[in-house]
Amino acid sequence: MAESPVARTAIIVADPQPDFFEGGTLPVPGATATALRIAEFLDERGSSFDLKIVTQDWHVDPTGHWSDHPDLIDSWPVHCAADTPGAQIHSSLARVKWDVVIHKGMHEAAYSGFDGVDAHGASLGEVLSAAN
Repeated sequence: MAESPVARTAIIVADPQPDFFEGGTLPVPGATATALRIAEFLDERGSSFDLKIVTQDWHVDPTGHWSDHPDLIDSWPVHCAADTPGAQIHSSLARVKWDVVIHKGMHEAAYSGFDGVDAHGASLGEVLSAAN
């Protein structure tokens, strides 16, 4: 009988990017306080996770997702343009050593980390499955 693989743990932090923080293009109230709490949690307990994963909206040309007249349902103001300051990891979490970075929404809208890929082209599901 084959042994079951040992289960591992992961923490996933979704889209902690300046464009989604207070003062950003699409601000979420309380984002800064939340990120500071996540950073504190990772400082205290981050070593208990086998993988630390972060997702990023990383728009290159998200056809139809950006609009000069957004409806805030299917279209949005320009945000998280790849390689811009608004798309980077927020400063409160920038010092975290992320094991995996998932970029999503490069050429279309993507609202889930499972719609993105890592630097090797692996989806979040594939990364998690491979890590057990």
